[in-house]
Amino acid sequence: YPPPSKDCNIEMTCSVSEVGKDFQITLNLTNNGPMVRTIDGRIVIMSSQYTGQNPNPFMFMQFAGTITPGQGATAELPVRRKQCVRHITEQNMLKIFVVSKT
Repeated sequence: YPPPSKDCNIEMTCSVSEVGKDFQITLNLTNNGPMVRTIDGRIVIMSSQYTGQNPNPFMFMQFAGTITPGQGATAELPVRRKQCVRHITEQNMLKIFVVSKT
C-alpha cells in the first residue's frame, strides 16, 4: 500500500538566539487536504545531558483548533531567559518536541 498523503503539515521554527537570551518557537500548521481538520497538540521543552539521560521537561504549551482546507494557523511559544537559563549547564542542552494529532 502506498503511504497516506500528508493532508496537514507542521513547520517549526525557532528564532535565532544566543544562550541566555529570550527566544520564540513558532509552529505553522497548514491543511493541504480537502476536509476540515481538527488539530490537537503540544510543544514540550526539556533539558537533557549530552548523553540523553535525565530528561527534565520544564515548559509546555497545548494548542488545538480547526483548520479549513487550504488554510493555515500559527501557534507561538515565547520562551523567556528566566524560564530556561537555570536548566542550561555546561553538559545540558535544550530539546524541543512537537507532538500532535489530527
